[in-house]
Amino acid sequence: MRRLLRGERTPAFDGGKGKMMLKIYLITVGAMSLITFFFFLADKLASKGSGARVPEIVLLTLATLGGGVGALLGKVLLRHKSNARRKWHFAIILNVSVILQVAVAACFAYASISA
Repeated sequence: MRRLLRGERTPAFDGGKGKMMLKIYLITVGAMSLITFFFFLADKLASKGSGARVPEIVLLTLATLGGGVGALLGKVLLRHKSNARRKWHFAIILNVSVILQVAVAACFAYASISA
């Protein structure tokens, strides 16, 4: 912190920071999306049988914490939670999450290009 206040360049604030942050973000979003997709798959399988369902709040939380792409894929590919009239709140939160995650990735990409 002292080096930063004195105006010195530290390894965390050099020109490669944007690229590293983009890589970390994309790996995190990819991992969370994979986990979220499997939760959607488990809930879809449980809905067909008599197994314990995954609560909607868990699915939305996973989608919001970086798994938006996996949730969107789960919704489209598995046709899960796709009734827009009954599940309008689910669709809104999911779409906003995906838009925000894409916007953050775009910001990191811009930072990596301009750095």
